[in-house]
Amino acid sequence: MAELGGPKGGFLGLGNARALSRDLLGFYRDNARAHGDAAAFRIGPIRCFQFSHPDHHHEVLVEKAKSFGKPARLRRVLGQWNGNGLVVNQGESWVRQRRLTNPAFKPQRIARYVDIVNRRAEMLLAGWQAGARVDASAAVYRLTFGVVAEALFGSDVEAHTERFAAEVAVLNVEGMREMSSPIIWPLWFPTPAKRRIRRATRYLQGVADAMIAAHRKAGEDRGNLLSAMLHVRDDEAGGDGGQMTDRQARDESINLMLGGAETTGTAVLWTLHLLSTHPEEQARVRAELAEVLGGRAPTAEDVGKLKWVERSFQEALRLYPPAYLLPREALEDVTVGGHAVPRGAQVTLVVEVTQRDARWFPEPEAFRPARFEGEPTWPKGAYLPFGLGPRACIGRGFATTEAVVALARLLQRFSVKPVGAVDAVAQVSLHPREALQLELVEGGG
Repeated sequence: MAELGGPKGGFLGLGNARALSRDLLGFYRDNARAHGDAAAFRIGPIRCFQFSHPDHHHEVLVEKAKSFGKPARLRRVLGQWNGNGLVVNQGESWVRQRRLTNPAFKPQRIARYVDIVNRRAEMLLAGWQAGARVDASAAVYRLTFGVVAEALFGSDVEAHTERFAAEVAVLNVEGMREMSSPIIWPLWFPTPAKRRIRRATRYLQGVADAMIAAHRKAGEDRGNLLSAMLHVRDDEAGGDGGQMTDRQARDESINLMLGGAETTGTAVLWTLHLLSTHPEEQARVRAELAEVLGGRAPTAEDVGKLKWVERSFQEALRLYPPAYLLPREALEDVTVGGHAVPRGAQVTLVVEVTQRDARWFPEPEAFRPARFEGEPTWPKGAYLPFGLGPRACIGRGFATTEAVVALARLLQRFSVKPVGAVDAVAQVSLHPREALQLELVEGGG
């Protein structure tokens, strides 16, 4: 097998660690430009591989999925507040937990949440006026977090949403710092950062525990995601007939709150930005909204008819995928693309690089929602904002429905214009470096 090229990083590869901490995504982009679809490097004693060819993605995520797990560092950081939720769980425990969580995301249940999106979008729009410049970042994250929290727990959560959002923001910031730190201190360690993590975790777990206890006491399906998780039994083939424990329900609830609001909010934000800078595409979306909805609020049945809204969202996910990297750890000696990957090696699938590759997406830097009209022209593994294979995002249908309805409500009322330049920065998701500002124009602008 030919030896892979990659950055040397000086003594023990420590230069690679510094480069990653300075510009995480830039480091992987440079590797792809210099070394192609596959590269290898070291950070201290750890062997690292990066892959960005669609075939590599399919091999790691589908064909050889059992040979890879979530990296120990990722599980250690996120496990502080996610417990043993799906994002960090592995093996047979993950398989069982996935079976118990799946019913919460069935299409008929997701359809119930359209009313929540509509109502919360109206609450947001009540504070917007034509001609104003708005902080779209704050507004959109508040909207998506409120939707996820209410869909998860029901209307009883309303009093907690502001504090929820604040504590989740703390965990996202501190989690990103710890992921790039050479040392991950134990949760009890007496540092300001660990105190912030402990405080946020205690709050989120306490509210989740109270909601779970109330649902258990009521003993009825209240139509929300938590009810679905608490009432389902593991009766599928290979199941044990049991139900989700309170601890499992708490872990999954926190997992959904952190992941659902963050990723969907970021994707909606980038969609608004791209439509604001491409007025012809925005006009096409608004014309579709007028034709399909005629001024009324969208229903669950309308979501599938708002094709240009969804295509715009899909194209935003291509250009700015929230999960811009998919990290894995080899659980055994394995090959990827014919390259030997030893047990314990860190493997990174560089989604953002692949989704901006001209081989799969002509004019890759251009915003062209029409790419998603008809059957895909790209190979499997080239477009994977929600992942691929058995660990693909369980909330894909929920996120898409929420995004389409939210975008429809906002763009029905206003067209949006850009305010200043916007740059992306790699955090938990790909965020605008500064808060995204938009100018609101009544009607068609």
